[in-house]
Amino acid sequence: MRLLLGLGIVGLLWAGVCAWYYFRQESMIFFPSRLPGEHQFAFDRPFETHRIEVAPDVSLSALLFRSNPGTEATPERAILYLHGNAG
Repeated sequence: MRLLLGLGIVGLLWAGVCAWYYFRQESMIFFPSRLPGEHQFAFDRPFETHRIEVAPDVSLSALLFRSNPGTEATPERAILYLHGNAG
């Protein structure tokens, strides 16, 4: 009987720990950082900077690197690169 009670307590503790990690996983994995509005990107090749407004006072930075500088970009050859977490 004591063994079953002990296993039940351990099982409940384990379920509690798993639930805690489940509900806290986003804050443990994703650490967003904001760039200042006047941030200037620097790369060793020509590029264009674009801002995409997604909400009031919230914008995304988009950088356009052309494969052949001086030509128009063709949509069928565009690459969208998302740098990932904490990049």
